[in-house]
Amino acid sequence: MPAYMLVQVKVTDPDQYAQYTKLTPAILEKYGGRFVIRGGEKHALEGPEIPERIVLLRFPDVAAAKRMYNSDEYQAAIKLREGAAEASFIVMAAMNKPAVSRRLVLFDIDGTLLISRGIGREAKRRAMLERFGEVGDLDKHVFGGKTDWQILADLLAPFGKTSADIGREIAAYQQAMARHMRGIKDDYRADALPHALELVRKLRDRGDAIVGLVTGNTAMTAEIKLEMAGFQRDWFAVGAFGNEAAERAKLTRLALARAEKMTTASFDGGDVFVIGDTVADIDAARAIDAVAVAVCTGYTEREQLREREPDFLLDDLSSFMAAVMV
Repeated sequence: MPAYMLVQVKVTDPDQYAQYTKLTPAILEKYGGRFVIRGGEKHALEGPEIPERIVLLRFPDVAAAKRMYNSDEYQAAIKLREGAAEASFIVMAAMNKPAVSRRLVLFDIDGTLLISRGIGREAKRRAMLERFGEVGDLDKHVFGGKTDWQILADLLAPFGKTSADIGREIAAYQQAMARHMRGIKDDYRADALPHALELVRKLRDRGDAIVGLVTGNTAMTAEIKLEMAGFQRDWFAVGAFGNEAAERAKLTRLALARAEKMTTASFDGGDVFVIGDTVADIDAARAIDAVAVAVCTGYTEREQLREREPDFLLDDLSSFMAAVMV
């Protein structure tokens, strides 16, 4: 049965306390723990003064929470906290859940499910020339974590285009980019990343998981890339795409709303998992209070991902079922 650990903290030395907080995510991950609440806005409705800092952690069970707290590595971390904060820890077993509770698993595409090896950049070049007559600094532009809408806004800003201008053009641009991508796809490869196909199939076979997409790709080009790498678009029940918003956080909200409409049910933040390979994916997970799962299969350095403090930091998708879907 899942368990929750409530931590209440009063920080007296922020700099020293920061050294402690750098160590805790990796320790939590080792014992199957993850952050449900970590700081954030608080409102007192009744009772005494609110603690300065409140953290809520989720573990597979009470025993796992106790193993983490009593572990050598966490006890060593506590030494750093001494003199920097006053803290209380309470662990509680969760109430029994129904035999099947719904979980929503939202995947990024590039760097998470597959590597597309240049077809996206070339299709963008052709579509931008067709629709805008300019490509800007396309060859050097870093796409990671951005929506196609945002990429266009960044590249075309020197030519007077605003994000609002891109919004008015994005539907026609999506059509043009998809047409160009289909025309050149035989000259490029898109390969599924290790364990990605296997994981998606396993999740689809479960009775409690809805599999979806949150990607910076447009809807039409996402489908082409997925098919090139061996995925089928209809494996993903819901999705939100880079032609629908410039900001990635809006896409996670949109995907969640679509899942709730489809199921006529609400999802607890602890039952929504956003998987991606960039810091933008982590931030987008935070926007809907979801579990942020970062994978080191894209172009973002592991340390950059760790600094953003995802709930889970995985080498690849092979450990997702054992480490995350507990």
